[in-house]
Amino acid sequence: FIENANDIIYQVNPDGIFTYVSPNWVEILGYQLDEVIGKGVADFVHQDDIHLCLDFLNLVLSTGEKQSGVEYRVRHKNGSWKWHVSNGSPLKDENGNIFSYMGIARDITEKKQNEQAARELNQRFQTIIKNLPNGAVFLFDKDMKYIHVEGSALKEVGLEPEMMIGKTVTEVFPPEISKVAYKNQQRLFEGETCFFELEFSGNIYANWGQG
Repeated sequence: FIENANDIIYQVNPDGIFTYVSPNWVEILGYQLDEVIGKGVADFVHQDDIHLCLDFLNLVLSTGEKQSGVEYRVRHKNGSWKWHVSNGSPLKDENGNIFSYMGIARDITEKKQNEQAARELNQRFQTIIKNLPNGAVFLFDKDMKYIHVEGSALKEVGLEPEMMIGKTVTEVFPPEISKVAYKNQQRLFEGETCFFELEFSGNIYANWGQG
């Protein structure tokens, strides 16, 4: 089971020294097993996250109960940092005395990268909105449905975000507008950057988009 697990299974003693790591450590983090056994958590975990791991270890050992959800960065042998989330359980002898700690770690690097990208995207939105006092920002998913809309221009044309989220442009705007907008949306999803103008409620709105 351990040899075929997708997650890393490891064991450390109360001092945070590795006494066992599953074979997939080699594939996931690049180190040979003999480069890990006998080394401490601090040899692999990001210095800003070491206290999180040691506090988590101490919590498991002091309470004698399973704990879950500690997130930290661990160094790959190539020098890059991977995000892991770990659960831990105490190991007890036949008398019920805790003698070690066993953890299961899962790589969540992609999840963390997506979260960071979302934060950066939101910051970009806020910057754009602040510099477009009479404009609006729209974000679409791969099905061309609105997933985020914001800006003062919405109220000018009688729209609210809840009227648009989850809908396509053809469900929100009349045909003479949605036809032009949809055509340019298709260009965006093909990776183009485009600029076009739309007339709505007696006003002309300049539209810029990037896929």
